Amino acid sequence: MQQNLHNHATNIVLYSLLNEVTSESLTRDLWSVLTESIVVFPDGIDVLPWMVPGTEEIGKETAKLLENTRLVVWAKHGVLSTGINYQDCFGLIETANKAAGFALELQRISGKPVRENDVLTEENVRDVCKALKVNGRYL
Repeated sequence: MQQNLHNHATNIVLYSLLNEVTSESLTRDLWSVLTESIVVFPDGIDVLPWMVPGTEEIGKETAKLLENTRLVVWAKHGVLSTGINYQDCFGLIETANKAAGFALELQRISGKPVRENDVLTEENVRDVCKALKVNGRYL
C-alpha cells in the first residue's frame, strides 16, 4: 500500500519563493547541485503553481501529477511525496530539501542563479544515470 507524506520543507518552499519554478527547472536545478538527487528522484519533481491549500482543486491536480512522479511541490507552500512506506516518503523529501538548501546557499554566496555556477552539467548527470542505470525524466 502506498503511503503519502505532506510537509512544509523549508528549503524547497524558500526556493519556490525566490525562483519562478517549473517541474523541469526545479528538477534540473536540484539534480545539478546534489549527485544523489538523480538517483533518489529520477522521475523528477512536479510543481503545481500556487493554489489555495486544502481545496478539492489542489487535490485533483496533485493526483494527476502523482501518476508520473513521487514528489509534488506546491509552490510557495509545501510538498507531498508518495512511497512504499513513510521512511521512503521522508527520504524523498529530505533529499530534495537538502538539494534545495544547497541551491539556495549557492545563490546566496554567488549572487547568481544556480545554473550560472560551476554545478553538475547535463552531461555529468547523464554520466551518473549511465553508471547507475537510472533514466532521468528530463534528460
